[in-house]
Amino acid sequence: MGGKFVEMPVMSRVLGLAVVLLLFVLPIPGTIALRHGLTLLALGLILLLWRSMHPLRADSSAKMLHMAGWLTVITLWILLQAGLFSEESRWAFKEITNQWLPALIAALIGWFAVICARASGLSQERVLGLIVLVFLAQAVFSLVSTFPDFLSTGAFPQSKTRWTAGKLEISYWNNIALAILAVDLLSRWRYRQQVTNLSLLVVGAGVLLLLMSNLAFGARNGIIGSIMLLVSLGVLVAWRERRRIGIAKTLALFLVASVLASLMAFGSLKLDPRWASFKETAAIAWDIKSHDAWLDPDNRPLPSLASGQPVEASAYLRISWIRAGIDLVADYPMGVGYGRNAFGHALRKTQETRVGHAHSGIIDWSVGTGLPGLVLWLGMIGSIIWIGLRRYFDRQDPTGLIVAFVAGGFLGRMMLDTINRDHMLMVFFMMLAILISLPERPVKE
Repeated sequence: MGGKFVEMPVMSRVLGLAVVLLLFVLPIPGTIALRHGLTLLALGLILLLWRSMHPLRADSSAKMLHMAGWLTVITLWILLQAGLFSEESRWAFKEITNQWLPALIAALIGWFAVICARASGLSQERVLGLIVLVFLAQAVFSLVSTFPDFLSTGAFPQSKTRWTAGKLEISYWNNIALAILAVDLLSRWRYRQQVTNLSLLVVGAGVLLLLMSNLAFGARNGIIGSIMLLVSLGVLVAWRERRRIGIAKTLALFLVASVLASLMAFGSLKLDPRWASFKETAAIAWDIKSHDAWLDPDNRPLPSLASGQPVEASAYLRISWIRAGIDLVADYPMGVGYGRNAFGHALRKTQETRVGHAHSGIIDWSVGTGLPGLVLWLGMIGSIIWIGLRRYFDRQDPTGLIVAFVAGGFLGRMMLDTINRDHMLMVFFMMLAILISLPERPVKE
């Protein structure tokens, strides 16, 4: 009996190590076997520890009940929809198995990792500190691995990188860490309470590193997310603290957030030449009937601007695909079946195209799961944001802001990127489960 008791903390630590390694390797190409191995290891440890962790599991289950309930309803809908409404049921069920199921497993692993962390005596600050260090390591390796490109060309790569799949993954990881560190700085300044166990030097340097990484890789949508995070943080905190800190400090806090956001926006405008033609490109892209390059961007010439130059490709394609996706949702209100490339599958019913996903997660999700799926998804994300904000405003717990920012940031990013797929969806579900499961820690005011 005593030996078994001793083994439990050891297995808990091994599970924690597996989660840390999984977070680290998920965005790295060519690590599928390692990802699967770590996932199976984590699941095996969960089975071994399930009964012994019953007291902590029961205590933590109440916090996860809300998220688990929404995920159950959404899962039931996409299964029902794949069987009854999709004309490609086999494809939809395969996508559910390959995409949705791993994300659900990631949520389970994240939730149980928090239970094991508590059993091992790890504080909430140390858990969040470890997560931030993983994301900072990703940012460092991404910059270091592509520094030779910078030396030879004067710029960091704007698409594929040596370390991660691309700037989408880099900026998504960056913004999760940025949400934690920004709230940590706020909590240290205003409430004299740390959110992570990292030193102030590491926290400050981490924020600068993450902002620099987004700018270096030209992650335009990631930069937008960073700006929205800083502005939202300033507004929410100023609103909550307006009576305590007075009008002068309230305005100062909002001003600091605005200045930081303005500097980020200015830096993006100066470093990313794509913004110069954005307005004219957007007008052309919205008129999908006059131009059809969006159906086959590899083989059809892009439309031209008034200057005679071609439109900015990224903005043109994204906006055209969003416009076409709105029409597809109207044509298939019950959806065509869950899948990362639901947009392309729906297009091929009436058009000749090789297009896959729409580069807009909201469009891909809505085309795939239909209007009911969209309502359910918005309901889940909206309710989690609300829970996070209540945790901050009503229970004086700054980590509630992290919950709100991670959920809201993912939803916002879905507007412009197909981020609700593959390992990014896994990380999102895992991070939500971890953040929601952490014990509340009201500030001492």
